[in-house]
Amino acid sequence: MIKEHGPSKPTDMNLEAKRASFELAFGSRRSSLPYERWTDRELVPQIQERAPSASPKEILDALVRVRRLCDNVYEVCDAFRDGRFGEGTFARAAALSELSERTPGFTEAEYKTAFAEGLLWTAF
Repeated sequence: MIKEHGPSKPTDMNLEAKRASFELAFGSRRSSLPYERWTDRELVPQIQERAPSASPKEILDALVRVRRLCDNVYEVCDAFRDGRFGEGTFARAAALSELSERTPGFTEAEYKTAFAEGLLWTAF
């Protein structure tokens, strides 16, 4: 598993590294396969290629944060599908709020993208 390290505050994260990490996890429109099957050693060079100005520590910080988001997306989307956020129009907002509370430091658009992808991941 991932050691609990990373930026002391979500705002300390290098935005270029975060974007590159996020795109690897949530850009496939199929699954979070890179984050499920690939090790940090395999992902770091891919992130470095997409975020050349980021330091190795910034890349690892972003990787850890996005891995945590992937884990939380699975849990929140499973709970959403089970009805634990209620029903109707407020259920989605409650699930997104839970996701942002569990994993701070992403934009509203990123949470929405992650949530939408998570619904696909948990559909099977």
